[in-house]
Amino acid sequence: MKLTIQNADSPQQANTPAEQSHSPNWNSPAMMKFAATTVPGLVEVTINCPLVTAKNLLQNGADLPKPKLSSLPKLYKGYGTLAAGYVPYNATLLGVNDKLLDSIAPSGDSKTATVPTQFSVGAIAGATASVIISPVEQIMTQQQLRPGTSFCSSMKSLNQQGARGHFRGLGACMARESLYGASLLGLSNSVKANLPQSFQESQSAATLLSGITAGTAAGVITQPLDTIKTKQQATDPKSPAPQAKEIAKELCQTSISQLWRGTIPRSARIGFGAAIILGVKEKIEASS
Repeated sequence: MKLTIQNADSPQQANTPAEQSHSPNWNSPAMMKFAATTVPGLVEVTINCPLVTAKNLLQNGADLPKPKLSSLPKLYKGYGTLAAGYVPYNATLLGVNDKLLDSIAPSGDSKTATVPTQFSVGAIAGATASVIISPVEQIMTQQQLRPGTSFCSSMKSLNQQGARGHFRGLGACMARESLYGASLLGLSNSVKANLPQSFQESQSAATLLSGITAGTAAGVITQPLDTIKTKQQATDPKSPAPQAKEIAKELCQTSISQLWRGTIPRSARIGFGAAIILGVKEKIEASS
């Protein structure tokens, strides 16, 4: 019997078609599209979770933790819930937006869509994504504002109210997300297109500035809706949630400015968050 010994310097034998079929193609259009809609949300939540916590505490009249390293666990309380929800939320927001623009825009290129179309499609994408994020924020708010509340105990209490318990504040959340989606995905493009030439020469700088501008504007505009939603979600889950108009009336008895509680941390979060989401998405798409 003749033995054949392959020299170490000889060329390696190519993978067979069967072997190649089992090897994932990480650079395929489908994988890059998946990364472009999921990774931005995870990056944004990881960086901005403390701002979300600070916003929720301020809206409910609670004290902020002292700015020291030992306060990080409190600032990141509910991070797991937030991250688990915001990844599919952002994937839905960006995915629905891109899909609708590709089907509506002339020649199937989303970049050729008109400004009104971009605003309208962004609002639809935001309203769709609100169905995902509303129950997530409900659980996270309970964890952050009700001492001793864990994910499991919050779920148990909310389950007693059925679907109504998990979707407290859905109306305010849907209105908020519609305006946010229109701003993030419509206003940011308009701002970017009208920046001075010196900014447009740098794609990254243009994306960063347009994202911060659109996100900050969305934060200020939608703050009253977010305050009402958070107040609805912070109440005892075993009892019916108060109506939005009741909360608005109660807050305005002191001052209408009470509707804008927590504006600074939320606007900072949304402004930088929009820049992160759009910037990471752009980088991933450019590398595909």
